[in-house]
Amino acid sequence: MAGIAIVVPAALLLGASPAAAHPMPHSVVQLDVYKASVTARLELPVGDLATASGIDLTTIEPSALPAKATAIRAYLGRHIRPTSLKGKAWQVSIGALSLSRTQQTSTGPYRELVAKAVLTPPAGGDVRHFTLNYDVIVHQVVTHVTLVSVRQDWAAGRVSGEGATQVGTIRLDVRHMSVQPLTVDLGEGSAWRGFVAMLELGGNHILTGTDHLLFLLILLLPAPLRAAGGRWHGLVGARAALGRIGRITLAFTAGHSVALVATALSRLEIPSWPVEAFIAASILVGAVHAIRPLFPDREAVVAGVFGLGHGMAFSFVLAEMHLATGQLVFSLLGFTWASSWSSSCWSASPCPRCW
Repeated sequence: MAGIAIVVPAALLLGASPAAAHPMPHSVVQLDVYKASVTARLELPVGDLATASGIDLTTIEPSALPAKATAIRAYLGRHIRPTSLKGKAWQVSIGALSLSRTQQTSTGPYRELVAKAVLTPPAGGDVRHFTLNYDVIVHQVVTHVTLVSVRQDWAAGRVSGEGATQVGTIRLDVRHMSVQPLTVDLGEGSAWRGFVAMLELGGNHILTGTDHLLFLLILLLPAPLRAAGGRWHGLVGARAALGRIGRITLAFTAGHSVALVATALSRLEIPSWPVEAFIAASILVGAVHAIRPLFPDREAVVAGVFGLGHGMAFSFVLAEMHLATGQLVFSLLGFTWASSWSSSCWSASPCPRCW
């Protein structure tokens, strides 16, 4: 009887399909490293957040989030405690909050709270080496995991904001039943790495920027044509055409660079929509000119004027990086040099085929 009692359940278990726990969404902390501070973007699943904090956001509308903002910021402030490697406390400021829907692999769609936290070390503190004492959600939900990564780090050459490099994982240590702090070690950064990264970004900005290439293209199309009587008639010759191409490209690059430098260094806050409308208008005007000459032999002037708007557009990207003045100067040098070189190469490469 004892043997039967053992064999029968064992046979049933062997024939059963394997059981699997439903995977739960994890938290994500993405760090943007600046000269004197670190900004953390927190992505927190609201189900586990409610279990850990008692703040239920699972069913509220986004418009109702401000009513719970004080409680959310207080909770996050208690559970995010960065320090220097010597134990000196950093200042933590919880900023914007929002709700969104997302999906991680195998978890299905779920709702998350997105929060921004600014972590500021004491004067002279090292933003590249610090201890992150963080136990949001993890202090109560023992199966929860937080993935910490770096998204932007100018001094390490990470400037595009695309992708992230994981620096650690935060979870409950079941042997000691405690959440161990994460030591963040980003290595030694340098201005040279930031400069090289901006060289690459500047080249990509021109070579993959559809608006820049389209505007240059439509201005270069009529470069070999002669205007007469409000229409294009005949060719001007290879030498004259090449001269026009050079002047148009140089003027666009100059206008683009001047606007970029002036806007970035002065840190002007310009709404994006007028600049985007200006760029769209530049393409439209150029397209009409390619069909019927609106400003024959003055294409370089027009390219320079409209280049100002194209340069302002990229200054928005630099503004989002929150670079220190020294970093910004290096970035502008690298970007303007690369964009000038890319514009010249792109406009010159089709010449042998066109003429």
